[in-house]
Amino acid sequence: MTRLTRHFSVNEKVYSYLLEKRAETAILKSSTISNARILDIALNFSKPIKPKRVLIVLVGLILGVIVGLAYAFLREFFNNTIKNTEEIEKYSSIPIYGVIPFNKNKKTLSVFSEAFRSIRTNLQFLPQNESSRIISVTSTVSGEGKTTIVAKLGEIISQTNKKVIVLDLDLRKASVHKEFDLPNNIGMSNYLTGQNSLNEVIKKTSNDFVDVITTGPLPPNPSELILNENMKNILDELKKSYDYILI
Repeated sequence: MTRLTRHFSVNEKVYSYLLEKRAETAILKSSTISNARILDIALNFSKPIKPKRVLIVLVGLILGVIVGLAYAFLREFFNNTIKNTEEIEKYSSIPIYGVIPFNKNKKTLSVFSEAFRSIRTNLQFLPQNESSRIISVTSTVSGEGKTTIVAKLGEIISQTNKKVIVLDLDLRKASVHKEFDLPNNIGMSNYLTGQNSLNEVIKKTSNDFVDVITTGPLPPNPSELILNENMKNILDELKKSYDYILI
């Protein structure tokens, strides 16, 4: 009886405590008033209203066209380079015998070679006198293709069984001997200073119709050497043995 009474008493106290807390919670809940209220029900859009993609694309296209045209006109306005042969013919009376494309790879090699054949054909229409047999190839700075053009032009002309000799007068930066795979131990500088004869400075190449006179040792006064009287003498002598002299 005592044991059962003790359990009953404990359960009764726990039950009374829970009922008391339940009543307190109900009072707190009823006394709490929310200060938030719904003014408008939220709108539900099927698509986002921002950003407006169509408007952005249209504005981008319009601005792109305007900026692109402005950039193109500015580049054209400030461009002072020669873009085609028509411009050369417009501003100069010098005749154009051909245009050499840039040889990038094997695919453009045939076009590259054909351009030289066209030049060779046009050169044949020049008046047949001594001056037409001397061709000078020059440019403003190094790396613009003087050596390549001289070597290829000599090769193309020699295919018509014409004797050709190439003179490397770039006495500041010799390069023709590399194109023909020749030594540069003696050459123009030795002849112009009287150290060697003409026959000694002429070098044979793998092509029987093409000979080369390299620069030789690079001198400290190249301009003075080229203006030497020996320069006129060597041209006069070479005219007797060769059909074309490429400088």
